[in-house]
Amino acid sequence: MKYWANINGVQYGPVEKEELLGLGLTKDSFVWREGIEDWVMVRNFNELADLFPEQEQPEVKPDEEIFANEQPEQDSPEEEKQSTPVPPQIPQQPFTPIQPTFTQPQAPRQPEKPQEPCPPTNMVWAILTTLLCCQVLGIIAIIYAAQVSSRYYAGDIECAKKYSERAAMWSIASIVVGLLYLPFAIIFQLLSMF
Repeated sequence: MKYWANINGVQYGPVEKEELLGLGLTKDSFVWREGIEDWVMVRNFNELADLFPEQEQPEVKPDEEIFANEQPEQDSPEEEKQSTPVPPQIPQQPFTPIQPTFTQPQAPRQPEKPQEPCPPTNMVWAILTTLLCCQVLGIIAIIYAAQVSSRYYAGDIECAKKYSERAAMWSIASIVVGLLYLPFAIIFQLLSMF
């Protein structure tokens, strides 16, 4: 059975019965458990009587009997109010605090720029110029064209643009060299036939 205790205005709980004395529970403390309506002073709560075994009353000697029969002085109403323990003003149901969760603080997010589209890879032109024009220059164009997408998806947009432009430039160079070589190839072919 779990108990809640109010000891010197501080609420503890839920705890087992055996743990109450370790918290500093006295007979003037208040306790509560499920099934009872209100906080109860420990001295009036029979369930916890075994926590405070009754001490034997000392025998009253004849001299002390005289003083025992005398009426004690009446306390003033203010002193009486101070000596009487007041039950704590705590809700009937015990409050269990919610353990806070800690999250890693996040850096403020930068406003995102609109994502630029991927520049053209020019791979088709590089392959065609390799097959139809100048193979050496076409292969260089293919190498640059193959790196455009990987640079773009790595977030290096400027490098992707540069590789796209170089792939286009080497494709054009391959076409130019191929067109310049074509008349010489035709003439060489005709001369070799005669």
